[in-house]
Amino acid sequence: MNFLIIISFILKEVYTKEIPISPDKIKIQDKNMVVGDFKNQKIFIFDISLSSFIEIIKGIGNKLDEAKLLNDFDIFKNLLCISDGGNNRIILYDIRRKSRNSFILPQPAINIMTDGKNLILTPFPGEKESLFYKYSLNGNLIESFGKIKYNLDETSSLLPCYLLDPENKIIYEAIPFDKIIIYDFYGKEIGEVKKENWIYISNLRIYKNNLYLSGIMKLKEIEDTVLTEFFKKSLVRELIIHKEKIKILKKISENLFYGLDIYDTKNKRWILKDFDLTEYGIFGDAKGDSIWIINPSEKKISKYILIKE
Repeated sequence: MNFLIIISFILKEVYTKEIPISPDKIKIQDKNMVVGDFKNQKIFIFDISLSSFIEIIKGIGNKLDEAKLLNDFDIFKNLLCISDGGNNRIILYDIRRKSRNSFILPQPAINIMTDGKNLILTPFPGEKESLFYKYSLNGNLIESFGKIKYNLDETSSLLPCYLLDPENKIIYEAIPFDKIIIYDFYGKEIGEVKKENWIYISNLRIYKNNLYLSGIMKLKEIEDTVLTEFFKKSLVRELIIHKEKIKILKKISENLFYGLDIYDTKNKRWILKDFDLTEYGIFGDAKGDSIWIINPSEKKISKYILIKE
């Protein structure tokens, strides 16, 4: 007989630091932390302690250190890949060589993922039949694969989020509303993870086979009218970039919260479920027991340690 054991955790603050930009998204790679400020079209690379930085994307424009609409970025080892939707291009920055180049796309990429050798892009839903498009680093389309499994009419303005796991050669897709679909590198569906109280998973991260999932969750079943009000107010995208607006969830319904789950992909079991981050901020990234939380409106990044109670 299998028993489900969920370990209880608390967060202990290690530090909170103010930075020069409003962090909408962060991603950690080795000793670097990439920080994106999508509202102001800026991307910085910090050292892991946030004591120094270099500015990669400086603002709105057409130059290689500018962008018109930052959609997403990914980093693998020394390669930073940036989707500049307004200029229909991908910008590649080599951290070690401090060099950059770019190539033009036929249409904007909403999501970008890399294994350091190739790029896997997802275009805006409805524009193309395939879900994933694989490009070489010099901009050649290698192949397209996978099928879109959701309907924008059903999910309002909610878009899936994606995570590429180069080590295990799989891709995770968080589909609104309660499912994570797992693909191999050829677009074949090989599994799924479900949890009935998910409403919208807005961020996926993985570290040593532990999948971190954060987003809007519910404590129990709530009325359809409450969800309709929630989506009608178009709070979703704002909620994932502004700490104070997360608290609006509680005003709409006491059964809504911004939470974090951790799933052991190797042993297929939950390590952490329904950890309430509503009062902390937005989940940014994780490495083992270390969790980084961002607060865009306060221009702050905090590091916490998950401690077993």
